[in-house]
Amino acid sequence: MPENLPEEILRVRESAEQFIDQTIRPLGDADDAKAASQVREASKEAGFFFKTQPVESGGHPASALELTVLRELFAHANLPLTRHVFGPGPGVLHAVEGKLKDEYLAPVLAGEKRGAFGFTEPDSAPRPTWAVLNNGRLTIHGQKSYVTGGATADFVSALVNVEDPEGAKLGTAMIVIDRLSDGLSIEREFSSLDGSSHVAMRFDNVIVAEDHIIGKLGEGLPRALTNIGNVRMMVSAQATGMCLWVLDYIEGHLKAPHRSGSPLGDREGVRLRYADMRMATFAARSMLYRTARLVDSGENSVNETAMTKVFTSETAGNVVDMGVQLFGGQALVDGHPLAKLYREVRALRFVEGASDLLRLNVAKGRLELGKGSV
Repeated sequence: MPENLPEEILRVRESAEQFIDQTIRPLGDADDAKAASQVREASKEAGFFFKTQPVESGGHPASALELTVLRELFAHANLPLTRHVFGPGPGVLHAVEGKLKDEYLAPVLAGEKRGAFGFTEPDSAPRPTWAVLNNGRLTIHGQKSYVTGGATADFVSALVNVEDPEGAKLGTAMIVIDRLSDGLSIEREFSSLDGSSHVAMRFDNVIVAEDHIIGKLGEGLPRALTNIGNVRMMVSAQATGMCLWVLDYIEGHLKAPHRSGSPLGDREGVRLRYADMRMATFAARSMLYRTARLVDSGENSVNETAMTKVFTSETAGNVVDMGVQLFGGQALVDGHPLAKLYREVRALRFVEGASDLLRLNVAKGRLELGKGSV
């Protein structure tokens, strides 16, 4: 639950509220390079920037609970510049050493390089992306269908099935592949409803050194899922923050004078719908904060993060949709804040696992693996 937070997290939340009011809100809806730089520098000074970065790189990583509080708070503000508050995290590059640390992780954390994450293949792919390991070199073949930010990333960390020259399976691996590598091509660039950009990539005899494997051979899927779990918690916090903003916005609308002579909030039907929005948000936040505490406990939380991501993203979709309905047709006009949220929130049901796929994973996790709690 959002209540009963440790005193130190309450102090951080209060500091973040002041940061929003004093640094971000005065800049309004500006989202140009100058404003973004102002927010990043102010965030570094305030200490928020380093909360998503590892200690060994000079960061001060926050707990899952603290990050949940902050991410929800910044999403609740519903201001575009909040996305520049946190510094780049290590993602799947966490704990790498040697060349990968020096040439990829360090530049990422410094903001000098940017990576993308290649996980899913198109349904039409003849087989999942694979690589042949021979004499210290990996020859990679296959496709990745939905690589967010792939057109401008410096490299992609791709999940690949590795085999030997005879075809024997050696295990999965996350492999760092430079975007400009010979044989790597961008088949298609496209934008999604929320305005984000993506690409479909193809690998035709792309050759990389074996030292581009993140961690050990066979750790690919666990490393990918660990990163996905972190992103699912981030998405969940953003979703509940959206809900909170919509509730505040609609409350103001329902209390305002109306042409009928009495506020819309006086009508019983409107009150019923508004009550549904509040109850759903209450349940979503309760689930989110319980899961954040479970993540911090060190227990296996794969099922819980999946459930939370499904429930919070679908709740946000319903809350925003009802907010549009209660506000009226003007909420559909381009430029209206509810219209913007409506586009953004729909994409959340696909980020890091479509809702029904995660439902199947939750059932499998319990029925076949005995994982998960209620």
